[in-house]
This record gives sequence, C-alpha cells and structure tokens, in this order.
Amino acid sequence: MLKKTVLDNGVRILFDHLNHTESFCIGVFIRSGSKYENESNNGISHFIEHLLIRNNKGQTNFNEMGAVVNAFTTKEYTCFYLNTLSEFFHRSVNLFYDLIFDPFFNPDDIDKEKNVILNEINLYKDDPKEVCILNCVKTSLGGHPLAFEILGPEENIQSFSVDLIEKYYKSFYVPEHSVVVVSGKISSQIEEEIVELFSKIPQGAEKKIKVVQPCFQGGTHFEERDTSQIHLCLQFETLGRSGPISDIFSLFIINFVLGGYRNSRLHRTIRKEHGLVYQIHSYPQIYEEIGLLNVYLNTTEHHFPLVQRMIKETLLTLRKSGITIPEFMVAKANFKSQTIFSMEKRLDRIFFFGQNELLKGFKYDIKDIHHILNTISIEQVNNQLTQILTGPQSISIVSKRGKIPINLLV
Repeated sequence: MLKKTVLDNGVRILFDHLNHTESFCIGVFIRSGSKYENESNNGISHFIEHLLIRNNKGQTNFNEMGAVVNAFTTKEYTCFYLNTLSEFFHRSVNLFYDLIFDPFFNPDDIDKEKNVILNEINLYKDDPKEVCILNCVKTSLGGHPLAFEILGPEENIQSFSVDLIEKYYKSFYVPEHSVVVVSGKISSQIEEEIVELFSKIPQGAEKKIKVVQPCFQGGTHFEERDTSQIHLCLQFETLGRSGPISDIFSLFIINFVLGGYRNSRLHRTIRKEHGLVYQIHSYPQIYEEIGLLNVYLNTTEHHFPLVQRMIKETLLTLRKSGITIPEFMVAKANFKSQTIFSMEKRLDRIFFFGQNELLKGFKYDIKDIHHILNTISIEQVNNQLTQILTGPQSISIVSKRGKIPINLLV
C-alpha cells in the first residue's frame, strides 16, 4: 500500500508499506540537477551531492550500523538513499536527515572534492562511448541546459566557492523541491517520526524553476579519437514526460522492438545473424520537456558501411510497415514482467515512486501500470513510431579518422 502525505512546509512523503521486510529503504529526491543550471555554474548540483555524501562523521556512524547510504545526480534531480536494519531505524534516519539538510561546507572538503570530480570528468573523457553520446545530445539540443554535462566543465569546478555553493544549496534544498519515500514495515509510530523529522526543513528562499522549452535541432557531429573502433550514436526526438503516460509506455514498446533487448531487430540482424558488432542497443531518455530515442553501437571501420546500411534498412522498414502483432505482444509481455521484477526490488520502488512524484506528481502502482499497458493498441504504437522516424535526427561519430562518410538519414 502506498500512502501520500503532504507536510505543512510542502515536503511530499510517500509511505510504501511492505510488511514482509526487516529493513527500511529511504529515498530523498531534490529537484536539483544540471537542467536548472547555467553555463557559469554548470556542475554545481553534482558537486553539492558529492559534498553532502562525503560527510565523514555520518559515514562512520552508518558503517557501524551496517547501513548503506549513497547518492546520484541526474539532469533533473538529485537522489540520496539509505538502507538500514529496522533496529537502527531511529538513529540512521536522523543521521541521514542531518547529512542532507544540516550540512557544513568545509573549504578543505571543497578543495579535496574538486580534485575528485576533476578525476571523474577525465574518466568520462577517456571513454569514447560516453563522448559519442554526449556529443549527440549536444548536437540535438544545442545550448539548452538539458545538453549540459551533469559533471560540468573543469573550469567551473575549479571556480566553485563556499558562497556560491551555499547560495545554490539554499535555493534548491527547500521543502517545495523535496520528496521523501520510505519503504518497509511502517508502523504509525514510524510515520509520525518521519513526519516530525522532515517538518523541520526550513522554508528558505525557494528558487522558482523556469526551463525554456528545448528545440530538437538535429545534425551530425564528428570527433577524431585514437580508437580501434568507430562509435556511433543516432538520436531521434520523442515526447517528454509531460505527455500522456500511454504514449510513454508506447515508446518503451518501440524501444524494445528496435534495440532494447537481445532479440530486437537491430541486435538480431546486425549482431546475431551477421556478427558485425559486439555492442548495439537502443534506449529512451525521457525528460519533462522532451524525450530522446537513442541507438548506440561500435564496430570496425571495415564493417561500418554494411552496419550503416542494415540500420537504415531496419529503420525504413519499421517506418513503412510498423512493428508486427507478435512483436507487439512480446514487447508488452516483457514490459509487464520487467515492471513486476522491478517492483520486487526495494531500491527500484524507491526510485520509481520518488521520480514520478517529484517530476510529474503521480504515484502509479503496479495495477495502474498494467491497466494502462492493456489499453495500448498496436495502431497507437505504430503511429508514434512513424512520427518519430519521420522527424529530424542527430548523428555522432567518434573514430580515428574523424569525419567519415555517413549514409544513415531516413
């Protein structure tokens, strides 16, 4: 059973009652991510996450209890999560709260974390796959903040000061931008404790979030790298999270058939039947304002022309004829099973409920998902597929020759 409570200060709390567990999982979701940044402070959301989670005193106490605490930053939000045994609930949840909402930004910690994040940036720069995908997003969305890198550029990281960090923190770590999800064997006493604890978050100076609607530009980007393979990312525009949930589920079905699993069209044709690649897959990225459908692969320069032709033929066939009824039924069955598998993992439940509540204000349960899925028709899916594949597209290539012949436009 999922129960929602909105506190007087604006914090939204979801209580996920699971009676068969002996531990608790708690997630705190803050509407703070690279989408809300600008060119001069890009990277600060991720930087603050690092500073909060490195709290040495808190980490020592969590370790003593066998609790696990971690965090991550996305383009649209920052998430902190805690796993703890029931016997340590009171102590661990208070430490968890202090870690997020009662920080002290130590200048020495800031300097140390700058070096950590600069190394993290270099790690991604050394990965041609990451570079290829980042370049594709920038080609698609231009200078829009959704095209910003979550880690930010090196010069920004070096420039972050205590004053800038505190100002940004106080603008975003406020009740109106916060969602808490608690999953476990929740008694009325625990509910009361959580409500009392998170009611302490001060109102602060709320940052009014305004994001300009992105425009999918399309285009081609080449980058020369000393790589043994050619890396390709192909990107199409899709609807964002603000669209009907049935259309979003249709996109998942499209992705499944295109390249989202081992027997998808791209994987079956290019890898399984012809052995031309090791890695090829598709995946959606869905934001509030816009969505992206991606295809990524790497292959040898010798095989690249044939791989291009096969991708293009696959896309043109899908655009002309759509997915088949057997593909549609298999995709729906797999979607259903994956949601059930996911809902049986507590962290996945936390992430699903928290993200949906924070960004869309809805809290779908498994019955809602399956009901919506059952209402989707193959005609609806194929109409959306045609719309996606007739729109603009972006192509990003990373290879040792830089600019190479491309024949992928559909």
